[in-house]
Amino acid sequence: MSINHQEILDLMRKEQEENQRKAESGRELLMSVLHGHGVKKAIVAFDGCGDSGNMEAPRYHPDKSGIGRKEVPNTMFDSRAWDKDGVKTVKRNKTVDELVEDLCYTLLACSHPGWEINEGAFGEFTIDSDRNAVSLEFSQRIESVEYSEEEF
Repeated sequence: MSINHQEILDLMRKEQEENQRKAESGRELLMSVLHGHGVKKAIVAFDGCGDSGNMEAPRYHPDKSGIGRKEVPNTMFDSRAWDKDGVKTVKRNKTVDELVEDLCYTLLACSHPGWEINEGAFGEFTIDSDRNAVSLEFSQRIESVEYSEEEF
């Protein structure tokens, strides 16, 4: 069996396009939700390495008690559910915290795929509803090895 490299590249391109679409739609929804609840900024730190990564819980400014637990109708980010037949993709409402997390993971997949692999990366998202902007501070870890051989 031979590997069809073009097919793999096409699948990767389609996934990237889908992530871009989800990021744009998710961003618009999140800005509307945050602005509607009087939240000016949400700040989310992330860290990943060794093929695993995670998002910290969002910090909202000004702090709006319980905003992260409020449900939002979800139309773009899928959830996975496990049952006796395996994993299924489902649509369900999400909390504001989950929407923020999904958007951040999707933006990382768009701009820095593989951010969690090997030495990984860390950083912070700032979601500014007043400016309708999302900024990313991103730091990639790099391991280097320097070798020399000498004979005297």
